[in-house]
Amino acid sequence: MAKHCLQGYVQVLTFTGQCFAPTVKENTQMEVKSFQQDTGSTIYQVTNDTLYKSNIYCEIPYCSADSRYFVFHRQNPEYDRNRSEFVICELGTWETHVGGRGTAGLSGTAITHKGIFYYLRHADKDALELVKLNLANGELSGLGYSSFIMISNGFS
Repeated sequence: MAKHCLQGYVQVLTFTGQCFAPTVKENTQMEVKSFQQDTGSTIYQVTNDTLYKSNIYCEIPYCSADSRYFVFHRQNPEYDRNRSEFVICELGTWETHVGGRGTAGLSGTAITHKGIFYYLRHADKDALELVKLNLANGELSGLGYSSFIMISNGFS
């Protein structure tokens, strides 16, 4: 039986309006490369750009509840703010898309055992918004911002 190893992958959402409703960009599917090993394993490479990435080997198990989807981070300097892109990859098909964009890499995120991924994003000049992303169905919602995450020369 062949073993599978994941070498990398990607997808993106942007937010518009006061409530930061998500707008999904078209998926830009990258060419997936596979490498057959003498051991019988197959390695799949699903990223080939030069952007910085982390968690492409699933060092931190940010996965949907059924382990069908996996999240990795890539840093995209194209954006002035919210440069951290959280890319969702479907294991087996290797289809990828950006699930959302936030302020910090994976160090500023959390996930539940049900595959609900939380991260912070810049909502406006002085505030951060907590965002909730369901990895299984892609449902995204801004949970708003309140005094515990408002930033104005420090936390208030």
